[in-house]
Amino acid sequence: MNEEMQTSKKLLNKKSTFSRQLSYDEGKPDWRRLTVLIALLIIVINGVFWGTLLHSYNVSTKSGATSKPAPTVAAPVPTSTADVDDGKIGHTFYTYTEEPSSADPFGYIYAFGWASDSTRLAVGGYNGAVAFDATTGNNPVTYTNQSLTPLDVDYSHNGQYLLLSGFNARVINIQKNEVVSTYPSLTNQALATGSTSNNLYTSFVPQSGGNMIYSSSWSPNDQSVASMTYGTVYGFKVVIWDPQTGLVKKTILVPDANVSNYGRDLSWSPDGTYLALGVSQDEVFVWNAVTGELVTKNTHVGGSNGLAWSPDSKYLVTSGNTTAVWEVATGTIISTFEKDASEVSWSPDGKHYAIGSDANVLIIEALTGKVTYTYRGHSSKDGRRVYYVAWSPDGKYIASSDHISGEADTVRIWLAA
Repeated sequence: MNEEMQTSKKLLNKKSTFSRQLSYDEGKPDWRRLTVLIALLIIVINGVFWGTLLHSYNVSTKSGATSKPAPTVAAPVPTSTADVDDGKIGHTFYTYTEEPSSADPFGYIYAFGWASDSTRLAVGGYNGAVAFDATTGNNPVTYTNQSLTPLDVDYSHNGQYLLLSGFNARVINIQKNEVVSTYPSLTNQALATGSTSNNLYTSFVPQSGGNMIYSSSWSPNDQSVASMTYGTVYGFKVVIWDPQTGLVKKTILVPDANVSNYGRDLSWSPDGTYLALGVSQDEVFVWNAVTGELVTKNTHVGGSNGLAWSPDSKYLVTSGNTTAVWEVATGTIISTFEKDASEVSWSPDGKHYAIGSDANVLIIEALTGKVTYTYRGHSSKDGRRVYYVAWSPDGKYIASSDHISGEADTVRIWLAA
C-alpha cells in the first residue's frame, strides 16, 4: 500500500514538472516553425503573382494587343565617314570629301562656314556649295551654279541666309534655296529656282578681267555685308552693302592695293565697331565700320593668310609665316607663335585660337602663344597640309580641311572641348 502511494506520488511529481516545462516552452517562440510558415507564405504569394501575370498576358494576346517592352536606345552604327562620340578631345565625328567632277577632276575645297547654331556646315567647292549636318553628313543641300566657285562661305547670325563669295557675292535664302541679292550686279544672267532640283541657276556669264570677291563678312546684326573686291573692273576696295537689295552703303579704298597686293581675309568685329582686312603683302588694316576711318595699320611679315577677332573685339589674331595676337586699340603685339600657318580661328570662350600648320591643327593659348593641343587626324601623306580651320560658334567642334595638289580635299569635324 505504501509502495503504491509512493509510486502515485512520483507520477504526480513528473506530471507537474512536465506541465511547468510545457508552460515555459509555450512562452518562447518556435523559430523553426516560424521559418517554415514564412517560406510557405512566400511560395503561395509568388504563385498567385505569376499566375495573375500569365493570365493577364494570355488575355491581352487573345484580344489582339501586343506587349510593349521597356524602350531601349540603339547605339548609332559608325560608317566609313561618321563615328560615335567617345567624349575625347580630337575625336573625329565626320569626314567630308569633295567629289571630283569633269570641271574639277581633283575635288578642291575653297572655303567652309558654320551655321550659327553649330549644327550645320557649308562647304564651298568648284561647282558650288553643299551644306549638311556637321557631325553626321546627313540632310545635304546643294547650292550649285555653273560659274560661281565660292571662295568664302558665311552663314548669317540669324541662321536664315548663306553668303557665297567668288566672282560676286550672293545672299541665299536657305529655306527657299533662292538668291535674295547679289553684289555687284550681274550682267548677262539668267537666274532660276527650278522646282525639281536644288540648282539655283541655269546660266550666268560673270564679268571678265579676273574680277573676284575673295572674302565677305556679315555685320553682327545681319543688316550689312562687307566684301573685299579684286580686279581692274571691281577695283581694290572694301564695299559695305545691303544684303536684301545689293545696294552699296559705303566704300573704303584699300591703300596701295593692286593685283599683287590684295585683300585675303575680311572680318567684321563681334561688337560691330571694326572691319579688319589682311592683305597679301605684310599689312593688316582696321577701319571703323561706321565712318570708314582707318583705326590702325599693322605689319605682318610675310603677308596675312587669315585673321580672326577675339569674342570681346579687343584683340585680333593674324596668321602667315608667323601667328600674332594684336591689341586693336594700341597695335601692340601680345603674343606670337613662330611657325607657318594658314587660316586661323578664335575660340568662342576667348582663351585659344586654332591654326592649320603642316598636316596638323594646333590649339594655342591666345595670350601666351603656348600650344595646348595638337590634332593629328589629317593625313600627312605626300605633303598634304591643313588649309582652313573654323571653330563652331558653340565652341564644341572644329572643322579643318586638308589639301594636296592632284587629290581630293577633305574636311574633318572633330571635338574641340
